[in-house]
Amino acid sequence: MPSPFPGMNPYLEEPGHWPNVHHSLITYLRDALNEALPKGYTAVIGERIYLEELQREAIPDVTVMERRPPGEEREAAVGGGVRTATVVEVAHDEPLTFVGLEREHREPYIEIFGPDGKVVTVIEVLSPANKSAGTEGRRLYLDKQAEILRSDANLVEIDLLGYGEHTISLPEAWMREKAPPHRYRVCVSRAGRRRIYLLWPRRLKERLPKFLVPLKEGERGIGVDLQALLNLCYDRGAFDRIVDYTKDPDVPLTGEERKWLDDLLRRKGLRKGG
Repeated sequence: MPSPFPGMNPYLEEPGHWPNVHHSLITYLRDALNEALPKGYTAVIGERIYLEELQREAIPDVTVMERRPPGEEREAAVGGGVRTATVVEVAHDEPLTFVGLEREHREPYIEIFGPDGKVVTVIEVLSPANKSAGTEGRRLYLDKQAEILRSDANLVEIDLLGYGEHTISLPEAWMREKAPPHRYRVCVSRAGRRRIYLLWPRRLKERLPKFLVPLKEGERGIGVDLQALLNLCYDRGAFDRIVDYTKDPDVPLTGEERKWLDDLLRRKGLRKGG
């Protein structure tokens, strides 16, 4: 069964589903690009790997105690001298031992290489960690974003997460001033035109955009149908068997979005009362 949503499916934004969607979307996008890229160009999947600290667990240390038979003597240093002392037992106060737990994160992205072997375009699909304040994933993403913007490569950012911090390279003030209210977005920053941004904003009820992935200056970009790729992720990922549409998705929604979602699912027969 296809996704009941005309655009992005907000259930796929849930942290439990997103990694599956993310990896599939990157793979299908890479495949689609390689079918359409001109001779000499290649799309390749890269990967950022980092460790996220989950928690610090405090546990009592084991008490170390040394016992000697009564009357047994040993030498001990006292005030610069040495004296003979009888030691019955030696113990230390128990400290708290902190154990850091870590989880490895792998974030795929796409690089398009030109005929000269140099990176022409980088395509990023944002993850929850990229949009979460104070995380290592966000720091690394913003560092990479800044590096690309200083380079001769184009940057394409696909944000299909309707929550979290503003992360795309388009300044937030510019977007709020000019763009209509929206939940999802695709942003393109082209090499040599850094002060000009291309933005495709979309609301929950709207189809995801078709857009051009830029190549070198003067060359025609490659058309991408983001909605078709997302539908492929949903179908091949068997999400119709996984998602429980009787419950609201575990992501933030506005009151208007929640009402529209409920009406849609009732009309589709996925909730009672439709």
